[in-house]
Amino acid sequence: MNQVLAEQIGISESDYVLDAGCGLGGSAIWLAENCGARVLGITLSEKQVEYATRFAEKRGVADRVRFQAADFCKVPLEDERFDVVWGLESSCYAIRKQSFIQEAYRLLRKGGRMVIADGLAKRTQFTRKEWKVILICLNGWAVPNLATPKQMETHLQNTGFNEIAYRDISSYTLPSSRRMYRTALANYPLQRISRLLGLRTEVQNANYLTGLYQYQLMKSGISGYGMFSGVK
Repeated sequence: MNQVLAEQIGISESDYVLDAGCGLGGSAIWLAENCGARVLGITLSEKQVEYATRFAEKRGVADRVRFQAADFCKVPLEDERFDVVWGLESSCYAIRKQSFIQEAYRLLRKGGRMVIADGLAKRTQFTRKEWKVILICLNGWAVPNLATPKQMETHLQNTGFNEIAYRDISSYTLPSSRRMYRTALANYPLQRISRLLGLRTEVQNANYLTGLYQYQLMKSGISGYGMFSGVK
């Protein structure tokens, strides 16, 4: 996925990239190693900043990659600082997706590019049974909501992005979703025993249920996976 996104917007060693929602720094480190780019990764978690910094040092790219704790909807940096804003499976955590996109636009230099890859809702009307499964998955991954492709495209257009491109890559991510489901299913007896014995937290239990049910959402076409890019 890192390679697909990097090729989509042509990231090179001359680019300064904001990895918005960097997690443990995997993409930021990959971009430094494979594209030669300079990267600032931001995450809400101080602990993730600590781990990501150690990983960058271990991989020998600490001179090109750094991390800090910040909200990607309200970054404490001046306007037009980056050539690229990168959002790999992070925009889903924004309560208002437009806030994330507007902040990315503010931080990009003229001609800068934005790329997003994330889970998306493929429809907005659901049965009670479907909605129950949707809530299990959203809560298990701490995701407030999913936007539709049309909503994301509208946000990008209204914010001012040009050359907007969308690609539905659900078929490429479905095998991973299926593997996650099968793994969760195989571990069901252990999960049930661990829960009864109080050996797992509520967060772990919720995450397990998401692994079990997320494939159902993708297979039935309720949710999917897509990639957006745009230019300021």
